[in-house]
Amino acid sequence: MCHINDGVEGLDETTTSQSVTVTSRPELYAGLLPLTILSLFLYYRVLLKIYISRKILAYSSFFYKMTWSLAIYDISYVILYFVVEIPQGWQELYGFYHSLNCTVFPQLHWAHQWMSYLAEFSGITLMSISRMLALCYPEGKLSRFVFFFQPPRHYDYHPVALSITRLGDEYSIKFNSNVTIVTSTGGALISAMCYFRIFLALRKRPYRSWNQEVSVIITSFVLFLSLCLMCAYYVVYKYSLISENYDLFFTLRHYTFIVTFFIALVNPWCLMITNDGRIARPHCPSPSPRQNAAATFALQLSAVYFNPSLIKHIRSAPRAQFFRLPLCMRIHSKEPEAHSQRRPETTLRLLSDSLHSLTRYSSYIYFICYYKYCRTSAVDKLLLVRCI
Repeated sequence: MCHINDGVEGLDETTTSQSVTVTSRPELYAGLLPLTILSLFLYYRVLLKIYISRKILAYSSFFYKMTWSLAIYDISYVILYFVVEIPQGWQELYGFYHSLNCTVFPQLHWAHQWMSYLAEFSGITLMSISRMLALCYPEGKLSRFVFFFQPPRHYDYHPVALSITRLGDEYSIKFNSNVTIVTSTGGALISAMCYFRIFLALRKRPYRSWNQEVSVIITSFVLFLSLCLMCAYYVVYKYSLISENYDLFFTLRHYTFIVTFFIALVNPWCLMITNDGRIARPHCPSPSPRQNAAATFALQLSAVYFNPSLIKHIRSAPRAQFFRLPLCMRIHSKEPEAHSQRRPETTLRLLSDSLHSLTRYSSYIYFICYYKYCRTSAVDKLLLVRCI
């Protein structure tokens, strides 16, 4: 009888003469690599948006901080899977893998892969707990650290796997298998109870009171579903080991990437879809409080400068003279009723200066002004062109 791995590594023991017919590892680069590259690009955009908006309250929550932390494991796991895991089925690289046994790389590869699984399990569980605390109870934080020491690993050809793979001792592999089963199942159960509590609380609240949380709730819930998928995967995996069904075992072993890539790359896709594409534009950060205050003040001044008496003087001015006006920054908000007593040239210059101050802010201000005053005079269209 042969003790096999738990989906992370293989066991270094001799096998019996039992033959297992397993197809070789599929060539995944053609179909999986383009999707992975696109997902990693979206992940980069999401992380950049989170970093740029980190001072905004909505993006400083525990969910986005955990997203940033899990990205380290997600991205590195996907890259290492392409570089190390997929080529293990290529006989031309067997000598290269054997040469790595004299280095620390097999130990680092094993530790990174196993900790990536534990990080995903605990991270998604903490996201679920955080959503429940934020919506149902006072917001709290939780952290978890796991330190351990285990014997070293090495690469070698496994006759049952029909390829080279990472091998280890029996005790640590059984321990790792039990830990992954317990953490994934426990995380799924805890997350399920959290979302049950969340849905009960949201049923009693109007949608407008929690509509800003929709994106985070949907994303964390999809991550919870991916955790349930990972839990089911490991339960079936454990069953194949107990029943010594190696056909099922290696079928699951060859297609581990389906569940692991889903749990690693689903986060940016959910954030992109549920945010209506807003998170895909990190180069357009939200205006600062100072800009918002200045824009509000500019809109208040529009009631002074956009008035019928002022537009009456603009109608009498030639169009060419209007576009030759200098652009300097002077805003006179006192005695607006005296504007109609000034000469047309002074009035036009004052209007031009005030419009130039408005252009320092976002262009939507001018569309608001245009919508508000388009019924008063057709000169507003000329003002809109001058501003933009």
